[in-house]
Amino acid sequence: MDLTLRIGTHEFTDRDHHLRAQWGSLSRETWPPFNETFLDTTGEGDQKISIDGESFPSTFGTGTEDDYGYAYGHNRPFTRPYHAQTRVDGPASGGHISLNRWYVLDALSYATSIRFDQEMWHWMPCRPTWTHVVYWYAKPGTPGPRAIDRSAYSIELNLCMAPDYGRQRLSIDGYAPELHWMQPKLGVFDLREGENVLEVEAFEPNPAAIPKDLFGLDYIFLVRQ
Repeated sequence: MDLTLRIGTHEFTDRDHHLRAQWGSLSRETWPPFNETFLDTTGEGDQKISIDGESFPSTFGTGTEDDYGYAYGHNRPFTRPYHAQTRVDGPASGGHISLNRWYVLDALSYATSIRFDQEMWHWMPCRPTWTHVVYWYAKPGTPGPRAIDRSAYSIELNLCMAPDYGRQRLSIDGYAPELHWMQPKLGVFDLREGENVLEVEAFEPNPAAIPKDLFGLDYIFLVRQ
């Protein structure tokens, strides 16, 4: 196959647009449910989507999963025209998940502005991290992507927990993070066929905690080694 490449200046016309991209990331509790703004820009261009400042979005989906072409958290990778789930850890739909959706057959044409709000919701209260990249076309000279705040850092620790360790409270610059869901690994055990016992022993609660002495267990993962 022969390939010829020509490089030179290009004179833009009214039919030409720039391809823009916007990256974003968010970590927060899932309850109560909320909407995250993926894109809010002005300028002419080709799941709650508001076009040209309309008071009620003309594109209003039934949920995040339906917008991506599946329902009830399908837990297997799939590929379809213009939408796919390229990664989903397990079991169920836990771990890292990657989705894409291209508005090609249902193109979203706008004249002055477009706003894209995506529903964020989870079956249980937890603190996941969502990252997204949005691509759109706009005429030259229209506002570009938002600047990314590079002064923020995510601080992650690797802590050791054992029966003879005490209780501590950690804070950064005087701010103590809220308690949220965690997934500890209890170790590898040779489980016998039939009934096995998981025993939970309650200790004296932290005096600073709300005096309910609750224990929360949503599910148990059994991962064959």
